[in-house]
Amino acid sequence: MATYLRMQTGAVRQALAAAERRTPDLRQLPPQPRPSLQPPAREAGGFVVEKLLHVGHPLGATVHRAGCTGVQRDINPISAGDAR
Repeated sequence: MATYLRMQTGAVRQALAAAERRTPDLRQLPPQPRPSLQPPAREAGGFVVEKLLHVGHPLGATVHRAGCTGVQRDINPISAGDAR
C-alpha cells in the first residue's frame, strides 16, 4: 500500500510540474460577460405599473417606484399623476 501511495504522489507531482510549465493557450475565447441578475436601471424618479396577468386576477395592477427591485411581472412606465 505504501508503494502505491508513493507512486501516486510522484505521478501527481509530475502532473502539477508539467501544468505549471505549460504556456497558456492563446486561442481560447475570452470570458463572456455574465448576465446581470438585477433588472435594468430605470428612471430614478418615475413610477412603473406591473401589467395585469389577466382580467380578474386577484393581484391586479401594482404601482412601484421606478428603481424598485420587487417587480415580478412586465412593467410600463407611468406618470406621477397616474401613480396616485
